[in-house]
Amino acid sequence: MWQEEYKKEFDPDLQCFCEENGIHFYPWVGRNYYSTSKKILILGESYYLDDWNPEGRFDWDITKDASPLAIRKYLGEEPGHNVETKEFITFDKATRAILNITGRRVSVEERRELWHRVVYSVFIQNSFRQKVADSSPFSEEEIAKDIVILDALLEKYRPDLVISYSNSIQKKIATNPIITKISTNLKGRTLSVYRWERNGIPFIGIPHPSILRSNMGIHNLHLELKTLI
Repeated sequence: MWQEEYKKEFDPDLQCFCEENGIHFYPWVGRNYYSTSKKILILGESYYLDDWNPEGRFDWDITKDASPLAIRKYLGEEPGHNVETKEFITFDKATRAILNITGRRVSVEERRELWHRVVYSVFIQNSFRQKVADSSPFSEEEIAKDIVILDALLEKYRPDLVISYSNSIQKKIATNPIITKISTNLKGRTLSVYRWERNGIPFIGIPHPSILRSNMGIHNLHLELKTLI
């Protein structure tokens, strides 16, 4: 019943925008996004659907509510979901890097403070589990389509900064990027950070948060983000 009520209250303007622009995975829009002084759009990579969506469905329960539902669960705002589980590690590590939280659990209050100030979307608007799993390339046709969708998102939400994660995506969309290296341990291991602009909006492309496995990496990535946030 709660989900049906949520659907009834869903923003009809967002529904129209997504349908007109071929957006299968609807963005999460934090309730405080428009009132925050520094508007940030966080751009994830993709969703894994092939294993349980063989028909290629793009209805509400499969894709439209995927991002909002995942973030509601992460924030403890989805009825019946235990917020203390270890799900949504990517959201949690992104939160850690942006807020510089290491050595302890990220509180529910910290999660809500951040994610209700941002918009979140994914770049790949299709279902490609196997391609991600075996690192096979996305088609140029798919990338071209998703770049058009990205530009539509930039026009609608007019962010002051885009944080994009997954270097496989940066390599597709970054234009003449400045690439720096961040240290993740004392043994010299580094990860790449990309900076560029698109439509006058600064982008910072960071490694996929799920691969951040050290406090040093999280802290050093935070220092890179801090210069723009």
